[in-house]
Amino acid sequence: MVMVYRTGAGPTSRSRRHSNTADGKARAHIHSLGSTSSFHALAARISRCSGPSRPTSARSCSRMARAQKSSRSMTAQAGRWPHPAGLTPGQAEFQVAFDKGYLEATPCPQGQFLELTHGSIPEGLVCTYFSNGPGKFQVGGQAIGHPLDGDGFISSISVQGGKAFYRSDFVQTPEHVAGKILKRGQFRGTFGTQRAGGPLSNLLDLHVANTSNTSVVDWGGLLLSFFEGGQPYALHADTLRTLGVATLGGAVREGLPIDLGGPTLNAAFNALHRLVQRSVGSWAHLHPRQMAVGGEAVTAHPHVDPAVRRLVSFKYSVSPRDPAGHATRRLHTHFTFMELDGAGIVVERVPWALPGYAFVHDFALTRAWYVVFENPVSVDYHAYMLGLAPAAASIRWDVGRPTVVHLIPRPGAPPGARPRRFELPPSFVFHHANAYEQGEHVIIDSVHYDSLPGVGTPALGKKQAQKAQRQGESVGT
Repeated sequence: MVMVYRTGAGPTSRSRRHSNTADGKARAHIHSLGSTSSFHALAARISRCSGPSRPTSARSCSRMARAQKSSRSMTAQAGRWPHPAGLTPGQAEFQVAFDKGYLEATPCPQGQFLELTHGSIPEGLVCTYFSNGPGKFQVGGQAIGHPLDGDGFISSISVQGGKAFYRSDFVQTPEHVAGKILKRGQFRGTFGTQRAGGPLSNLLDLHVANTSNTSVVDWGGLLLSFFEGGQPYALHADTLRTLGVATLGGAVREGLPIDLGGPTLNAAFNALHRLVQRSVGSWAHLHPRQMAVGGEAVTAHPHVDPAVRRLVSFKYSVSPRDPAGHATRRLHTHFTFMELDGAGIVVERVPWALPGYAFVHDFALTRAWYVVFENPVSVDYHAYMLGLAPAAASIRWDVGRPTVVHLIPRPGAPPGARPRRFELPPSFVFHHANAYEQGEHVIIDSVHYDSLPGVGTPALGKKQAQKAQRQGESVGT
């Protein structure tokens, strides 16, 4: 077997997926991280989608969203997010432009019909567009530390009968609700947000706010909103009302994606973590399961395989046990690939593990293989647990270590297929554009960086950014 890896440098753009759900209702599945598109651009993107859909509501919104211009108020300013020293002019220009895409959102949960300002909507076009991305960047007047730590904001535009109906709302996670009640930032974020009060206020707090802001998929009768560090949330596809944590029929355990190696250690840590949450005032706003170890996180980038009409995803947790379940002195990242049928039922599970902490943000798939890129990074657990840095800022680039591509057989792979690994020169991959088989070749199209990148406020700590700059590594491109 030969693996062909094709790359393109730079940040990924909005990805789009058009597919039919199992019940025959045509939907446009669009994963995005960015500001709301103008409607005429949207109509061009989804013009291939047709078929019956759910009826839209004719209720008007008491707060006009002015969606034909923008559903987001202009509260973010260029240069609002702090940038590391030593960036080239091109890097600084990119980061300022990146910051402009993150503007405070105004929800419109009741919805309104949109005024078409350009072109016309074909009478036969019937579909719904969903988007998800960060939409809240300050709590109680205090700015969060990184734009990707903003609470998830879901928008939908339903097209039917030559008209378009807009609706939007925040994913009502416990962290988002607590922010509305307390009027202050209460939780640590993944990328750059720490609780006020310095390291002592973040000490031993391993709960990271589930922002549910990365992607959205309409599948199995539910609208699923994803955040890679925790469990997905289910929403009502018509009203965007948040229904709660989605465990995918019990296939995913709630809680922190960490297992300390046994029930006794887990129980001891949970007792300590409850004391920490009580001391910082988070206990009253979180369910006990959210604060407990022993849970599993789900990737924020599931993929649809149209050939078998399945949604393919993976869950993961970190544990000091090897794939056979034996205690070890080294952590392992335990993955389970899951394939959901059209009813949202997990019909296939494939376990797999890697030694150490494996930072896998996205994956790809072909007819026979799951494709995983193991980036050459490690984690400074001490910085995170001692409250010195948020989770992403504790990730360290391992200079000189190769990037490893793993091919894991899917159900239905040729008889005798076994996991394969290929080494590449050091690089960092967030997202994949495509993967497919061509004879004995597996071709993968990905976007790569020369090293661990920083975007907006970088996922690199200040010392690490300076170290990477001295070593000639790329920071922020």
